[in-house]
Amino acid sequence: MDVWKLLARNSEGRRCKHDGHASHNESHIIYHIFFLEYPMNKFLALAGIVAFGAITASAQKSASTSAQCTTVVVRSLSIEANQDLDFGFQAQGVGEVKIPTESNKAVRFTITGEEWMDVRITYAAPNALLNQNGSKLPFSALVAVNDEDKAASATDLASGDVRTLSGKGNQFVYLGGVIDVAKDQDRGFYTGQFDINVEYTF
Repeated sequence: MDVWKLLARNSEGRRCKHDGHASHNESHIIYHIFFLEYPMNKFLALAGIVAFGAITASAQKSASTSAQCTTVVVRSLSIEANQDLDFGFQAQGVGEVKIPTESNKAVRFTITGEEWMDVRITYAAPNALLNQNGSKLPFSALVAVNDEDKAASATDLASGDVRTLSGKGNQFVYLGGVIDVAKDQDRGFYTGQFDINVEYTF
């Protein structure tokens, strides 16, 4: 029943005094219906608001998303030397003896890895070779690099330089050097170690 219609009817009933007892009973009924239905409507409206709030709160309790897990596996790096750097026999007082990086006596290090990937090349060279008595023979390393196996067109390589592997996945490092044999150089077998390392930059 429409509450406002009931109120209108109630007001009209009060104005019509000639209706007597019938109008009084109708007003009494309308009075009770109004005060019974109006609180119920308020209760239902309040219950609806509470229910809506509960649904909203429930929707905010959780959220979700996803992420893809990916990786790229590349060829492992390797480096190989074709030979040692051998100056052979040298006489006392011969002075400087040089093996250029383009010489067939130079060491060729072949680096192999994933095509077109950047690698960092580091090395440590001795500044002297030592014999069995601990005597020193001055030594200077000469190091060059090329992405093709062409020592003649290789360029100087400083330790820590970054190079890009070729389309075949290679870089070639060439090691030569210079020794200086003095007149009073202690006799004996001299040796020293050249260390080289290569790693991806990713």
